[in-house]
Amino acid sequence: MNFINYLSHPRMQEAGNIAFLLALGLILGGVVIALSHELFDKSKTGVEGSRLSPKLTGSVLPWAMIFYIVGAGIVFLPLREQLCQNSFLLRSLVLAGAALILFLLYHFSLTLIKNRFLHLPSALPAVAGALGAAFFWYLPETGKAWSRIQGELTSNREIFFWWLGRIEIACFIHFVLNSLSLTALIFMLANSGEKEQTRKQSREYYFRAAAYAGKWLLVAIFLQILPLSWQLAGGKPERILASPSIYWFAGFVFCALCGWLLLIKITKDGLVNRRATLIITIFFLLSLIFYHFSPLHQVITPQSGPAWVSTGRKIPGKSN
Repeated sequence: MNFINYLSHPRMQEAGNIAFLLALGLILGGVVIALSHELFDKSKTGVEGSRLSPKLTGSVLPWAMIFYIVGAGIVFLPLREQLCQNSFLLRSLVLAGAALILFLLYHFSLTLIKNRFLHLPSALPAVAGALGAAFFWYLPETGKAWSRIQGELTSNREIFFWWLGRIEIACFIHFVLNSLSLTALIFMLANSGEKEQTRKQSREYYFRAAAYAGKWLLVAIFLQILPLSWQLAGGKPERILASPSIYWFAGFVFCALCGWLLLIKITKDGLVNRRATLIITIFFLLSLIFYHFSPLHQVITPQSGPAWVSTGRKIPGKSN
């Protein structure tokens, strides 16, 4: 019981929330990037090109499993007796577990089955499961709020600004983009961790793999401008300079700049600088912790259930 009480501490719940969302992000990013390479990347050729997808999922899968076990254990063990009463948390937990199992099946199907269309039955449900788990994690009150308020909104302008003011939607978009960025960074680290002799023997593969991941990294980071603008439009412009948002903004700019420089290096020598990639990954993780989980900072305790602390929204299933 002392151990369960320790897990119920808000700081431990913070760590559990972060680990759980990182697991969801790696599942989502790993499947999306690997599947996109299989279906849409016309530059892949022969055996070298077919290695990228299973290598990517193989580099991400262990971290997704670790983060899921740690995060789900910390967050849900103190709530084990109340999960059935909280449909949002229960759905998020079940969908995340199903997505992880399907991600595992997708990885093994990549290594054992050559027909790419036979990978879809495990890949697409894994993406849907990860998105569904994140949806029930981030947006438990949006649907209910919309049902209550839509009769009072008389014009398209009012409807538009109502949705613009739902800051959790922007955070959900942040989550999806950050999932792609973090997956690309971990894949870069896995590539740069290979032995130098192996990389020299398969130089073309590592060039393609690093360049492919680098493009995903840059696109996902620069697309953060869209939800960031959403948040600024829905709130006060000066909030970007308010702590801890400034740490995320600095991390965002730093990652974009270093990602661009890293891509230049990739196209120059076909290999990834491990130290530079590790620095970017650390800064990116710090930016996630300082900002991505702050606008809708969830503190879950056995007494309160999930609560949107920073927005002041009510606890799902409870009245104000």
